Amino acid sequence: MYNVSSVFGIQNGYKGFYSSNYLPLTPNSVNDIHKRGGTILGTSRGGHDIKKIVDNIQDHGINQVYIIGGDRTQKGAYEIFKEIRKRGLKVSVAGVPKTIDNDIAVIFHKISLFF
Repeated sequence: MYNVSSVFGIQNGYKGFYSSNYLPLTPNSVNDIHKRGGTILGTSRGGHDIKKIVDNIQDHGINQVYIIGGDRTQKGAYEIFKEIRKRGLKVSVAGVPKTIDNDIAVIFHKISLFF
């Protein structure tokens, strides 16, 4: 449906879009990440330039973006979606909530694992 030939992770959050820090995600590269804990992509906090991010998405021909994070990350995802729509790009944006603070309005229970 989307003609996906490859999957990449953006390293270090939204800031990774500025330096094109793309990590190829293949079955072999993600085979055992669930055993390591943490994130293989890294994270970041702070402001971001929505127009530069969407420029990068457009320049690299990305047609699907999955954004994983808490409430601020999801607000950023919505801003990215609005800019993509404004430009008329054919890019799907999906926000995947992840929080331990229980601070995402549409989530009524924390998403977590019990050990």
